[in-house]
Amino acid sequence: MDGLLGPILVIIASLIGIAVLNRGRKKRESAAAAAINVKRAQDMPKPPPPAEPSMPHLMQVWGMLSILEEKIGAPGEPFHLPSALFDTLHDGDFFSQESLNSLARAVLAHMRIPGNVFVVAEITGESRFATEGKATAGSYSRKEDMPLNMRVIRVKLRTDYFLDHVVAIMCHECAHHYHAMRGILFDKKWNSEEMTDATAVYLGFGGFMLRGYRPIVRETKTPIQNGTRVTKQTSSIGYLSADIIDALDKEVERLRGQYRRKAQEKQAETERAKARHAEAAQKAESLPKKIQTAQFLFDNFKQFMTIVGRPEGVISPEDAAALQACFYEMETGAPAQALARMASRCAEYTPTSETLEQLTALETEIEAFCTKIALWSACLSRCGA
Repeated sequence: MDGLLGPILVIIASLIGIAVLNRGRKKRESAAAAAINVKRAQDMPKPPPPAEPSMPHLMQVWGMLSILEEKIGAPGEPFHLPSALFDTLHDGDFFSQESLNSLARAVLAHMRIPGNVFVVAEITGESRFATEGKATAGSYSRKEDMPLNMRVIRVKLRTDYFLDHVVAIMCHECAHHYHAMRGILFDKKWNSEEMTDATAVYLGFGGFMLRGYRPIVRETKTPIQNGTRVTKQTSSIGYLSADIIDALDKEVERLRGQYRRKAQEKQAETERAKARHAEAAQKAESLPKKIQTAQFLFDNFKQFMTIVGRPEGVISPEDAAALQACFYEMETGAPAQALARMASRCAEYTPTSETLEQLTALETEIEAFCTKIALWSACLSRCGA
């Protein structure tokens, strides 16, 4: 046994060394791929800025926006790649199965849809410029042997794709999953693939869609006898043009602002209602004490009237009018009835934002009652003395 231990340890050490070397090689390959991507991006001619949308394009945009608002509701907030995932993808590692599935999970999480999709990457090894125009970049499907809510996204990656292209493709395919999970269907007069692009923009992926869908122009210079011949090739992905994506994204941002303002107004109204409710609760708690104070003042005033009686002699016209009203109301029992009525109303009201006005009015009435009793007491004191 001891004789076998040495060779076994040597084999284990060799395997560990091979794993470390492979990891280092993969890192170097990723770094090399990132450097190639950066160099290729620098050499690639800049795409032209989106053109101003024509009226037919605007009509199409407004039509799609109306349908999406009806079926989805408020537009999604702008999507941002998680920092760790961004670092991984930005380093050029967006051709791996693990990175693409992480990207799909991040996109679906932003859509608030369960991330029950499996991404299959297919690296074609060819350039987008192998053929002019558009090419199929992904697909979305469900196999018969898979659960009902499970789907497969196939991404066809070309060697000259950049990060924005990969994210745009994933957003489009995940939008298919969003439709499937939400049961969203569109009228036949609308192209389903174009509406899927529009859905991705509506849910907050407009920036990535716009950058990924912009046409890329490649210039090839060939020396000829009298100079240089420049050949231009244009390639793009997606179903909606970059011009329509740009117009749609601007309209979505405008609509998003409207929903934000409505949400802010609703939040402000909720805060006001909370404040009114708190004030009503405070008043409802203090009113019984004020009723007790009013009752105490009234009882003391009745005893004081019994002791002092009706004043005799010369009194001022103001005091005479006040005392006349005082004795008249006391003889009719109006103050006692008012006090009982206020105590009954105090017990009836439930403190809510809606009853704040009634509680405030009752509080004002109690304070006015106490003020009147104090006025009668002061007047009777002056005249009785």
